[in-house]
Amino acid sequence: TFEPLPKNVALMQASLCANPALAARIKLYSEGLGPSDSQCTIISDINNEGDGHTKCGANASHVPPGYAVRGSFHIRRLDDVMAQDGIGNFDFVKLDVEGYECQVFAGATKLLSGQKPRLVQSEVWPQMVGCKPSDYLQMFKNSGYKVSRDIHCNVPNAIPLTTGIADFFMCDLGPGAPASFVQRQRERRILRFSPA
Repeated sequence: TFEPLPKNVALMQASLCANPALAARIKLYSEGLGPSDSQCTIISDINNEGDGHTKCGANASHVPPGYAVRGSFHIRRLDDVMAQDGIGNFDFVKLDVEGYECQVFAGATKLLSGQKPRLVQSEVWPQMVGCKPSDYLQMFKNSGYKVSRDIHCNVPNAIPLTTGIADFFMCDLGPGAPASFVQRQRERRILRFSPA
């Protein structure tokens, strides 16, 4: 699990301490993912701490009036983390990175080409950083995934991308893939990305 927000990291660590059996199966990375290594700050409206925005690189130090810095974190490429830590072969990947999904995949080129998770769940925003929503979904189709609106990949992608944030599921329907991911009984390896 990748979680760059310091308060969320503290909450997750407390949950893992309270659940040692679960903690043994989860590796928590307190950093974000993106196209290159970078240092970032999290800012939010002084009256709404939960509505965080990420500023990286040269923009990291600029805080507009009415906003406050809520924390800072490091961004890394997923390809580099996977190679360094020897992790991979994920069954399920969940992305919820507030419109930065394209940026995460810019640094995770091996995830769809080599690791090939069976199921990917991702938010898709009408305005995404680094690509168009249609290009983001096409990336999965080009990698052999079926793009759908339900976890079983039975409901086609028919929702216009201009209507707001929507959850999509990308299912690998290659040879040997189960009829439904949720019917699998063996232990699953899960990769989760949180807001950056």
